[in-house]
Amino acid sequence: MDFIRNQLEELGMSEPAIGYLANVIMIGFIALISVFANVIAKQVVLKTVHRIVSNNRFKWGHIVVRKKLFQKLSHLVPAIIIYYSAYIFPPYQALIEKAAMTYMIVIMITVLNVLLNVFDDIYRTYEVSKIRPIKSYIQVAKIVLFIIEHGKGYEF
Repeated sequence: MDFIRNQLEELGMSEPAIGYLANVIMIGFIALISVFANVIAKQVVLKTVHRIVSNNRFKWGHIVVRKKLFQKLSHLVPAIIIYYSAYIFPPYQALIEKAAMTYMIVIMITVLNVLLNVFDDIYRTYEVSKIRPIKSYIQVAKIVLFIIEHGKGYEF
């Protein structure tokens, strides 16, 4: 941040303009890094996972890919970058951290929901699932996740 401020000072800008422009540049830089990391997470990691699963003989890997578990998990990458970049903006640090953490919690609950769906689909591939279905237990777990997600108010 100091480097950007020094460069803007050398251009002869006024102090208020330097403050605003430095913040805008840093926000743009963090956004660019987040987008780049998201692309890497989605393109490289997801393609690697798909390649591993397609060469795998286990059915559960295909179920995980079909339910897009890793795609949903990849949404954490930009949120983590934003969370750890919050210190750059001291007046707004707490707000940025809480917003990023709230987003990460929502993503994790979404991932847990998908994991429950994956578990149910895997369980249904076995004969015992016809005798002892677990759908009701899965639904109870989803209700608990819903209560956790919506029941607790996030304060900013």
